Amino acid sequence: MNFRRVLASPAATAILTALTAFAILAPGEFGFGQNTNPKQAPGVADLVARVAPSVVSITVTKRSSEIKTDPFGRRENPDQSEIVGGSQGSGVILSSDGYIITNNHVVDGASGIIVTREDVHKDYHATLIGTDPDTDLALIKISESNLPALHFAEAGSYRVGDAVLAIGNAFGLGQSVSMGIVSAIDRPLSPGEFEDYIQTDAAINHGNSGGALVNLNGDLIGINTRFYADPNLGNKKQEPTPSGVNFAIAAPLADSVMQGLKKGGKIRRAYLGAELQTLTPGLAAMFSIPENVKGVIIVGLVPDSPAGKAGLQPKDVITALDGNPVKSSVELERSIIFLPPGKTVEMDIYREGQKVSEKVALGERPLPED
Repeated sequence: MNFRRVLASPAATAILTALTAFAILAPGEFGFGQNTNPKQAPGVADLVARVAPSVVSITVTKRSSEIKTDPFGRRENPDQSEIVGGSQGSGVILSSDGYIITNNHVVDGASGIIVTREDVHKDYHATLIGTDPDTDLALIKISESNLPALHFAEAGSYRVGDAVLAIGNAFGLGQSVSMGIVSAIDRPLSPGEFEDYIQTDAAINHGNSGGALVNLNGDLIGINTRFYADPNLGNKKQEPTPSGVNFAIAAPLADSVMQGLKKGGKIRRAYLGAELQTLTPGLAAMFSIPENVKGVIIVGLVPDSPAGKAGLQPKDVITALDGNPVKSSVELERSIIFLPPGKTVEMDIYREGQKVSEKVALGERPLPED
């Protein structure tokens, strides 16, 4: 075959021209052989760089009540026997002058609190300003200025499905970040609790307690506090396995507690002293309550409680508080606890077919027992 004649043909010329064009265009058009620095795909690295310096690690020391002695009754290593390792957790800087919020269970019983700012590799001795065992929140302070602070998101500014980041000192390994979404809001964990939880699937592990849950605007929507572990999914050591169901104390509640602790170091809350349940169709049918009655039913009274002294009775349905309709037991409990102890409130009651009004002088909520 005469290859020179083939190459000189019009068809061969067209093919060579196309191949040459492809070879010239391929590196730029198809990305082959490029040696440039392409832009990073959209992510959250810039957000993390902005908010992470406001999240600190917390190490707590606790004094031991056990003092070891040698066979002759002398104390062994008194410095070591008095101080034992405590817990580790996280905290969030809320002001440039050093106020930091964390969980009460992180600092409870502490003889010393050390705060670490990982971005500048600096440790501080913190002062405990106050604690609120009811909400598992605490406020501490370090002596520093010009600190990077986060700000609480406004109520209603986050929704189920919003993307979030959980930042904290997971397992005491140092600062880490996990990502997820808001799985649920206004989540009560057990009857009688008034804590306002955000549920998220962003990983919250040991050491994350007191850390930040932020949205993609960098707003602090919650304080990470606990995770649900299914005891039926434990490992060989019978340790519960985290389930991806994690909880943070919602910003509005955390903010109100922080403001109260900042003012006086102690939170005083009003107290009704009644066991409440939202009136469901099933409960209404059980107690022969008309379908049009909506509110919260009293299922029990604490002895000598403000509710009992005011004349409230089991099976009473509270339909309004100070003229505001009551929709759920959680809503009513939250409304009451944010009132000052001693305040008198008016409750609209449905009682055995009659509508009555009762005035209740609220007491002071007792601290939870250890």
